[in-house]
Amino acid sequence: MSNDTILVVDVECTCWEKPVRNCVENTNIMEIIEIGICPVDTNSLSIAAPRSIIVRPQHSTISKFCEGLTGLTQEDVDLGITFTEACEILKTEYQSEWTCVASWGAFDCIQFKKDSKLYGLEYPFSDTHINIKHLFSLWKNCGNKGLKKATANLGAGFIGNQHKAGDDAFNAARVLVGAIKAMRG
Repeated sequence: MSNDTILVVDVECTCWEKPVRNCVENTNIMEIIEIGICPVDTNSLSIAAPRSIIVRPQHSTISKFCEGLTGLTQEDVDLGITFTEACEILKTEYQSEWTCVASWGAFDCIQFKKDSKLYGLEYPFSDTHINIKHLFSLWKNCGNKGLKKATANLGAGFIGNQHKAGDDAFNAARVLVGAIKAMRG
């Protein structure tokens, strides 16, 4: 990666239909189970092919709700790599510590910080973050829209499946490129 790259990321996490905070019976902790990565070259405004990394959670399991939302089963994530290994891929293959990171909203980076703390790791990204959702809202002078509505607003439509991290990262990258083109005039 170069200084002219923005690394668009998206994560999917273990989740439950009802919040489990403060629930004594449920010891599950929300953890990243899939990382989508999609580099954008800011010079050419080209979007690299998205990549998806399946991560094996250590403190939680896949609920039926999570399976329905993400399409990932417990068997899928059991074959994944550890969060530590995933962060090493980000650092070595994407130079994530030195590359501007972008995501649709702040959730993805916040969850990375939580998981990094949970596993005793350093946050794998630089401190430079672009909130594409906020950027889109300012650009289009609209309220809080979801990613699917944002791609529709651009006349492009959503490509792939929602809640598949690679597809979400790719679509967020498309919105980012649209905003950059609009700013450049």
